Formats: sequence, C-alpha cells, structure tokens
Amino acid sequence: MTKEKLKLLYDGSCVVCHKEISYYKKHDKLNQLELVDISAKGFKAQNYNLTEFEVNRYFHVVTENDDVIKGVPAFIKIWETLPGFEKWAKASKIWPAKPIMKIGYSLFINIRPFLPKRKDCSV
Repeated sequence: MTKEKLKLLYDGSCVVCHKEISYYKKHDKLNQLELVDISAKGFKAQNYNLTEFEVNRYFHVVTENDDVIKGVPAFIKIWETLPGFEKWAKASKIWPAKPIMKIGYSLFINIRPFLPKRKDCSV
C-alpha cells in the first residue's frame, strides 16, 4: 500500500462506473483519491494530455507525478494505494489474472456506451 494521492478520471454519467467509484470513495479513509468526473461541465481532457476519445474510452488514474495510467493497470494502482485492497492488487499479479482482467475490461469498454446513463452525475 502506498500513501500516494491519485486522481481518478471517471465517467459519472455511467451507472456501473459511478457505483465502482462510489465504492472506492467509501473506502478512502485517508483521502487519497481525488475524483474527477469526465462528464461534468468544464472538464477538459487536454488538461491531462488526453483526447476526448481516450478519456471517454478508458478509465484513467493520474499519479502525483502526473503519470497517466489507463485501463486495468489503473484499477491495480487504486488497489495498491487504498488500504484494504492489497489482496486484490496481489491477486492481479498472479497469472492468468491480468490477462483475464484485460479481456473482461475490453468487453466492458465495448458495451459501456450502451449502458443506462445517470441523471445526477455527482458522487
């Protein structure tokens, strides 16, 4: 577990994304997560050196060093950072966990545009 602060760039209008981010926020007892809703007015992908396509296609985490991590590695970074999620991070490193996670994530990002949208986009 690291004591690093992370920015989570998430789609607050996505029902599944909102639920997962709310779960992480509930467990963020040390205030290590800054939630950045990409569906909010005024959000600009270029502020993170990303395109609108990239930010809407993949989940991103931005580290304190401004490193941008996307997809499955971004989730693993959260698990390495939040207390209580260390087992998830360790499990993700056991073969074939990461390849399976990447396949699952690939499937999810292709169906995500068709999922219902939330009316209230704030966490």
